[in-house]
Amino acid sequence: MRRVGVIIAAAALLLIGAAPATATSSDLYITTNTTLTADHVGNVFISTSGITLDCAGHRISGPNSTDWASGIEVTDATRVTVRNCVVEGFATDGIAVYRSSRVLLQGNTATNNAYNGLHVYGTPDSQLVGNTATANGNMGFLLVAGSDRDTLVRNIATANGSDGFAFFGVGSPTVRGNTSRNNVGAGFGIWDGSHAGTFAMNSASGNDGGFEMESATATTFQANTASRNTHDGFLIGQNAAWNVFSANIANSNTYNGFRLWGTSGGVANHNTLTGNIANANMTGFLINNGASDNSVSSCLAQGNRPVGDAVQATDAGSGNVWSNNNFGTHSGF
Repeated sequence: MRRVGVIIAAAALLLIGAAPATATSSDLYITTNTTLTADHVGNVFISTSGITLDCAGHRISGPNSTDWASGIEVTDATRVTVRNCVVEGFATDGIAVYRSSRVLLQGNTATNNAYNGLHVYGTPDSQLVGNTATANGNMGFLLVAGSDRDTLVRNIATANGSDGFAFFGVGSPTVRGNTSRNNVGAGFGIWDGSHAGTFAMNSASGNDGGFEMESATATTFQANTASRNTHDGFLIGQNAAWNVFSANIANSNTYNGFRLWGTSGGVANHNTLTGNIANANMTGFLINNGASDNSVSSCLAQGNRPVGDAVQATDAGSGNVWSNNNFGTHSGF
């Protein structure tokens, strides 16, 4: 049952320049523009449109004052801004936004929460700028169906329990200049019907995989870097189709720089790789497990050992085209 909370109906917690305040606790309901001057223990709720919560660097800390609520929870609102908050120690997500629109999350840190650092669900036309998610139990950043046309710029995900950045069924995201490192899952995971996105100038290092996608289509990857990941730099998996990869770099990953493959549930097909670089991986470029009708052109691969710079395996599908590449070694085509 939800506890009786504190309602902020004026700029009451309060203004920068006030005397130091004692940390507050219990549920906190934000209904107007608010700047914190003290830390808060317990959940924060926003369902009023057109307002800003500026934590001014103060902490919003667990444990939860309301069971299963996120540290900061924005619900059914538009044009809300949440900035400069440190959200930690909740049994669920650090910051969650549900069924809202045109939300700005800026300069926040979500750390040591049991689920996701920042979770955006059913919230289109929103921006996540300069946030950090570290050591959360599941995803660092999670965007789920209905969060279309969202923009993620200069965010950092480190040491989270699954993917650093994960997109499930999201349309037309713009993901630029983000960093994902040392996460248990993929640095960037694009899954389950995500489509028409742009990923540019992002970096994935030290994760289980760099950039991984399945059942994702018509997305552009340009000038991204994947290095020192435990598995592949770029994994283009089942039912990933009509995606374009250009000027990306995959170096020093334990397995493959770029891998196109499939399963009995579907294969990578009609993807285009142009002008990419893969050096010092086990394999530079690999097409296998039924992947078909893909194009690899004007790519460079050197020093990939022991398998080779470019390989089309005997179990690859038909219609793959290799042209004008600079490979030290290659086999199968």
